[in-house]
Amino acid sequence: MKISAIIVAAGRGLRFLKQKKSSGKQSRVLKQFVLLKGIPVFIRSLKPFENCSLIDEIVFVAPKGKKDYCKKIILKNGFKKISKIVEGGDRRQDSVLNGLMSIESKSSDIVLVHDGARPFVEEVLIKNCIAAVKKYGAAVVGMPMTDTIKQVQKGFVTKTLDRNVLYSVQTPQGFRYGIFLKAYKLANKYRIFASDDTYIVEKSGVSVKIVEGSAGNIKITTPMDLLNAENMLGKK
Repeated sequence: MKISAIIVAAGRGLRFLKQKKSSGKQSRVLKQFVLLKGIPVFIRSLKPFENCSLIDEIVFVAPKGKKDYCKKIILKNGFKKISKIVEGGDRRQDSVLNGLMSIESKSSDIVLVHDGARPFVEEVLIKNCIAAVKKYGAAVVGMPMTDTIKQVQKGFVTKTLDRNVLYSVQTPQGFRYGIFLKAYKLANKYRIFASDDTYIVEKSGVSVKIVEGSAGNIKITTPMDLLNAENMLGKK
């Protein structure tokens, strides 16, 4: 059974750059390229997949115009499993599809998708996600909600949601190759747009299994996330 991982690092990180500017710190560095203890965020996101014995190949999705730049850094860090480096699209959904289409048809049985700005994924999460995909066909790593969640319209609460049935999803998200490709084809046909791959698969009629995630599996979205990541590394 061949297992491929698509690491998506093509985002523009607008919230990260906007908050950097509002804090008085000018920055044009994309969040996935920011250094964490001297190592770019996206390199830290790649390493657990490189080290996982179950992963056969990695497809890396770079930002537009940054393919050669990423290739140089990847080669410098000695990765062996990266089979392709492709450019992303205008939306995350387009970037994932670019990565998926770069995998030869039927050459992979399982495809995992992971955020390039999520640098602390543990190998056990990758393996648990793969195990769930083997059994159920589609799986996503997630954490039960601990905060009370309110539905709001025009600045007023319209409904309090039951947090006992709510999860905050993370990555990796994994799928049987055929299920994933079919879901994306249907999404293109019916113009279904989403920032989450499991939503696209759900809309194709496939149930997605939740796999227990980790509070440490954070995504770098804001400068505060970067500070938290630095603190986590300091404790380690």
